[in-house]
Order: sequence, then C-alpha cells, then structure tokens
Amino acid sequence: MQPSTEYYFSPVQGGPFRRIRKALGLVPEKGAGLVHRVIVLVAFAWLPVVVGALIAGQALTGGAADPLLRHFGVHARFLISIPLLVFGEAFMERIIPPMIRHFATSGLIDRDTIPEFRQALATATRLRDSIWGTIFVLAVIAAVVLTSSVAINPGDEMSWAVAHSDGQSGMGFAGWWFTFVSRPIFIGLLTIWVWRILALWIVVWKISKLDLRLVASHPDRVGGLGFLEGSTVACAPLVLAISTVLAGRWAHQVLYHGVHVDSLKPLAIAFLVTMLIVFNGPLLVLGRNIRAFKRTKLLEYSALVGNHGHLVYRKWIRNQDVGAPDILNAPELGPTVDISSIYESVAKMRPVPIGKQSLIPIAAASLLPILPVFAIEIPIKQLLGSLVGALL
Repeated sequence: MQPSTEYYFSPVQGGPFRRIRKALGLVPEKGAGLVHRVIVLVAFAWLPVVVGALIAGQALTGGAADPLLRHFGVHARFLISIPLLVFGEAFMERIIPPMIRHFATSGLIDRDTIPEFRQALATATRLRDSIWGTIFVLAVIAAVVLTSSVAINPGDEMSWAVAHSDGQSGMGFAGWWFTFVSRPIFIGLLTIWVWRILALWIVVWKISKLDLRLVASHPDRVGGLGFLEGSTVACAPLVLAISTVLAGRWAHQVLYHGVHVDSLKPLAIAFLVTMLIVFNGPLLVLGRNIRAFKRTKLLEYSALVGNHGHLVYRKWIRNQDVGAPDILNAPELGPTVDISSIYESVAKMRPVPIGKQSLIPIAAASLLPILPVFAIEIPIKQLLGSLVGALL
C-alpha cells in the first residue's frame, strides 16, 4: 500500500541510488523488498570473502596466524550490520512519517502555516533525492577504498588477508574482494543512512522555524511535542549496526591482541555520547521553540494568576464589591488552586522534548553489543548493574 502523500515525508523513500536499486529489482514496485536485498547483499559481500579465505587457508586456525574466523568485526559487519541497515528502513518508515504528519493533523501547525510546512517537506525531499547525495556516498566510498588500497600496513582488520612468503607479503582474492567490494558495500549503506539522517535534520530544522501552536499547559510538559520522544526508536537499528561492528573489532583485540577492556572504556563512553547527541539532535533543535514559548507564556499566565488572585483577595478578604468579572466565573479556570496549578504546569515545562523514552533506545542500541566485550574481563552482573544505574 502506497503511503498517503498528504503531509508525507520519509527519509528512506528515495535517496541515493534509489533508481539504480529499482532497476536491479532490489526495490520492487510493491513493498520494500527488504528480505531480497539482505540476501543479495550478504551473499555478494560475505560469501566470496569466506570462500576465498578458505581456499587460501586464511579462514581457520592453523592456516593463518590471525585467521578470518577470529575477526568477529568482519562477520558482524556483513551478517548482522548489513541486515540491520536494510531492515532499519522499515522502522524508519513506520515511525517517522506519521510523526511528521502529526504536526499538521494535531493542530500544532495552523491553516496559515500549512503552506510553509509543505515547503519544508518539499525542501527536505529534494535534498534527500538530489544528485548531491549520490556524489557524497560515492566520494566517501572512493576515499575509503583509496586509503585502504594504498596503505602500507593494512591494519589489524586485514591481517587475515595478508600472506607472507619469501620475505614478501601480499593479499589474495579474498583480501582484494573485501577491499574493493565488501567494505564499499557496507560503507555505502552506512553513508546512505548518514544522508537520510541529514535530510531528517533539515526537515526538523525547517519545522522549528515555523510558528508552532504549542499548548503551555499540555500534560507532556513540552507544549504538545512529547510525541517526538518516540522518534529515536526509528534510529535504533542504525545505532545497533554501528555498535555491533565496533564490538566485534574490540572483542578481537581483547581476545587475541592483549588489549585490556579498561583502555576501551573512554572509546565506549565517547561513542555513547556521540550517538545520544546525533540522534537526539533534532529534538534539541525543537527545544528553541519550547524555550522561547515558555518565556512568553510564563509571563502571560503569571499575569492571569495575579489578576485572578487579586480579585479573590478583594472580594473575600477585603469584602469589596468587584462585580461579576468573567475571570472569577469562568468554569475552565475554576477556583484559585486550579488556576495556580495551570501556572505551575507552565513553569515546569521542559526545555527540550527529550526524556527516557528518547534516550534509552539509543543508549541500549549503543551498549548492548559492547557489553559482552567488557564481560570478557569484568563480571556480567557488575556490568549490568552499572548499565541499569546509568539508564535509570
């Protein structure tokens, strides 16, 4: 079923190489073809590397000093991360478009602002589908391939692919396939996601510049933008794909190269903080609407409460005749205690629509693959206790 085009924006419908993927049959006319794409990509990226390494004696212990079997990051990249990057499109498509549409259908954007809202969606769509996205992805792939192919020392990740004979070293078929085919496939998928997230940032930034009809007394304490806290779940597969590759590489270093897990803690913390900032960033952008709105409404509601309280004081303490002002008889305001609670709800507005609901999915996706690495040297009970304490 095709999505409604009314107030519709999706970061994953379109984008770099969309036409090429459709031409190859990887994106059928109906549906996303996710399973088909995963099978094709995994078979094309992973199988030739494994078969080539087996033939060359580079895959199993005994055939090479640091065989491919030990390089968990290589297998995690193609067997776990690539499927996550592909199936993550379904998460993004299910979660983000309804949230974007909700801005218009919920009344956050009024009739006068709808044209600007549509223009913001159109701008982000053009960016998502522009030729610049394809150029960006190709440039990143080219840079990675060029760096890998001219490197004198291919690094630990490629140690399995280097054969030594007669004092010389070189790579066989599996190593070259990994360098020029397998790794570019993964880097390409990852870079396409970077471009998608950029398009999402742009649409949120454009929306943040609109005159949103926030509600100061809304129970979500962010003026009605609380529904956005669930948006980070859509990015959890992407974060999980990245953290799985990192965890695989770190596990190899800890098990076979004597790296202590304590030396990885700063890297893990830096990775976690980076993921939280990047994927909660759009919510931070919308925070400027809330902060400016709160400053204005706090003054207005303060005046309302002051006027109401002054009339109550004159009528019931000074026994003065104040007439029948609407503010004292308005059923929506109620007694003094009710109108004071309205002011308190405005005063307690949060500066950004960020909370546990937006932080936990990204934190969990970042840390769960890394936990087993630290569990190699640290008891898992202690690790889980630290994780729960950090999240709660």
